[in-house]
Amino acid sequence: MKNIIAVIITVAMLSGSATVLSANAEKELPFTDVKKGAWYEDAVETVYTEGIMEGKAEGKFEPNSPMTRAELVTVLCRLSGDDADGKGETLSFADTKKSAWYADFVAWAAESGIVSGYEDNTFKPNAPVLRCELAKMFVTFLEYMKITEKGATLVDSFTDADSFPKWAAGYIESLRETGLMGGDDSGNFKPKSNASRAEIATVITRLLPLMEKESADDEPNTPRGEIIKDSQSNYALVYDKSIDAFTNYLCDEYLDFRMNKKVKISMYGISQLENVKGRRIIFGNDPSYAGPVLSELDPAGDFAIRYVGDDIIVCTNDETLYPFLIAVFDRLILSNYSDGDLIIDDDFDFIYSKSDVYGMSYLEYAVKNGAVRPSDLYEIFKGYEFTDSKGMKIMYRIYTPFDYSEDKEYPVLLYLHPNTGQGSDNAKQLGSVGPYFYNANSPAIDSIVVVPQCPEPYWWGDVTIDAVAELLDYVNENYSTDKSRQYVAGISMGGSGTWDMILRYPDKVSAALPVAGGGLSVYPNPDGSQYVKYVPESLLDIPLCMVYDNDDPTIPGDFCRMTYDAIVNAGGKKIIRVETNGYGHDICGKYITRDDISLVEWLFDQRRETK
Repeated sequence: MKNIIAVIITVAMLSGSATVLSANAEKELPFTDVKKGAWYEDAVETVYTEGIMEGKAEGKFEPNSPMTRAELVTVLCRLSGDDADGKGETLSFADTKKSAWYADFVAWAAESGIVSGYEDNTFKPNAPVLRCELAKMFVTFLEYMKITEKGATLVDSFTDADSFPKWAAGYIESLRETGLMGGDDSGNFKPKSNASRAEIATVITRLLPLMEKESADDEPNTPRGEIIKDSQSNYALVYDKSIDAFTNYLCDEYLDFRMNKKVKISMYGISQLENVKGRRIIFGNDPSYAGPVLSELDPAGDFAIRYVGDDIIVCTNDETLYPFLIAVFDRLILSNYSDGDLIIDDDFDFIYSKSDVYGMSYLEYAVKNGAVRPSDLYEIFKGYEFTDSKGMKIMYRIYTPFDYSEDKEYPVLLYLHPNTGQGSDNAKQLGSVGPYFYNANSPAIDSIVVVPQCPEPYWWGDVTIDAVAELLDYVNENYSTDKSRQYVAGISMGGSGTWDMILRYPDKVSAALPVAGGGLSVYPNPDGSQYVKYVPESLLDIPLCMVYDNDDPTIPGDFCRMTYDAIVNAGGKKIIRVETNGYGHDICGKYITRDDISLVEWLFDQRRETK
C-alpha cells in the first residue's frame, strides 16, 4: 500500500481544457461568426492558426455546422503529417471519384485503416459525420499514430450508453477514456447527432498535446504494421510486431492468459463485427475456410476473420492464439449480446473450451485479474429493491465476492453516487463505482459493496439517508459482515451524502471517504467571512479522508479547508485531506485510478468498533 503520510497531499495538475500555443497564437481570427468568449473560441483559434482547419463561407467558420466525412479525413491526414498525394488512384469506393478534391485523403484514410466505408462499398464523402463515426475515426487514428498517451477524462461515463450502436460502443468508450471528448450537460454522448465543426476543433486541441508528447521520443518512419485485407469479407487486420501491448478497446485487458506472453494485435474488425448472436464462431486453419488469406499470414501471431454463410471463421497458423481468440469472442458476446453463444467446431484437432481459457467464469476472471470494464458492473452487481420503515422505496445494487462464505466476515462499503445516478432504473448509480474494481488488488473486491440509487426528485439527505441507514442494517442482518469495517464513500452529491451519513449515523460508520462534496455548516462573520459554528463530538473519532480540489466551483476548496480546520481544532486526530489543483469538480473521476488505489487501501485499512 502507498501510505498517506502527510496531512495534505497536493497534486498540481493542469486544467481539463487543453490549450495549444503556437507562434501564430495572436493572429487575428477572420471569422465574424466566432464570438469572443464562446466556449469554442480558443479551439477555433488553435486549429486555424495551426493550419489544421479552415473557414467555410467567406469570413465564416460556421462552428455549429456539421463536418462532412471527406472533410474530417482531410483534417486527420493533415494531423498525421503524411503525404497523401497520388493515393487517390487506388480508390475503390463506388461513390468516390478519383478526380475529387478529397480523393487522396479518403484513399489515405482507407489505406491506413482509419476508415473502411459501408457494406455497399460506398464512403459517402459528403455525408455529415455522426458523433459515433467521429469516435471511431479518432480512435483508429490514435491507433494508426500509435498514440497511447491519455488526457484528463472529462466524464466518468455516458448516461445514454444504452443507445450506442453496438459497433460504436467500444470506440465511444475508448474516446471517453482518452479524455478527448465528453458529453453534454446531462452526460449524454448523443451518438446519432451530427458532429459540429466547433466540437471537432475542440477534440483536436485536446489531441495536439498528446501528439506532441508521443512524438518527442519517436523514431522517424516508425513502422505502423502491415495491413492484411480479405476481399471476401472486407475485413482489415493490422498487425504490429514492434509493440508489446494491446491497444484495441476490446483487447487491452487480455495481456497474459495461459500463454504467459504478451502479443500486439490491433483488431479494427473485432469491434465492427455485427450479428454475432446466433452465429457459430469457428476456429482453425483449414485452407477451405481460409483460402488465400492464410497464405498471407505469418506462421506465428497473425490471424484473419471471415464470414462464411452464418458462420464467423477465425483462421490462424498459430494454435497458441486459440485461448486468446476464444476469450476475445467470448468477451464480445458477453458485453454486447447477452444470450449469444460460442461454438467450437469439432472438425478441428486443436480445441479449447471456455473453461480451458479461464478456469472460471469470465466475470470472476475479470474481477480477480483487473480486467473489469464498465459494462461488467451490471452483471457483477445484483439488483434489488428496499423499502424502509417509513415507506421510502429505493433501488440498490449489491456485490458479494465470488467465493463468499458464511464462515467469513466481510467488510461493507456503502457507496453513494453523484447526481447523474438519480432515478429508479437500478443501473445509473453504478456509473462511478467502477474504479473500486479496476485494479485486481483493490480491497473492495473481497468486500460487500452496496450501491443504493437515490430516487428522483430527492438528493442524498434526510429521508434518503434514513433509508440508506436502514438498508445498511438490513445488509448486516442478512450477510456475514464485519461490524468493525463499515465504510461510506461517495463523490459530488454522494460526497455530500457521505457527510450526511456520518453526521446522522456516526455509530454505523467505521471510516468515510467523501470526495468533492459537503462538509459542516458554515455561518457568516460580521466582516463577511465564514466560520464553522459547531463540530459534533462524534466526528472526532471517525477516520475521515476529505478529497477536494482548490479550483472546484461547486465545492470550493476554502469551504473544505474550513471544515477540516474546524474538526482538527476541535480535537479530531483521525482526519486527513487530499487537496489537488486544476481538476475542478472533475476531481470526482481522478481520486482513484486503475494504477493508484492508495485511497481505497487507506479506507479499508481503518477499523472502528460500531454499535
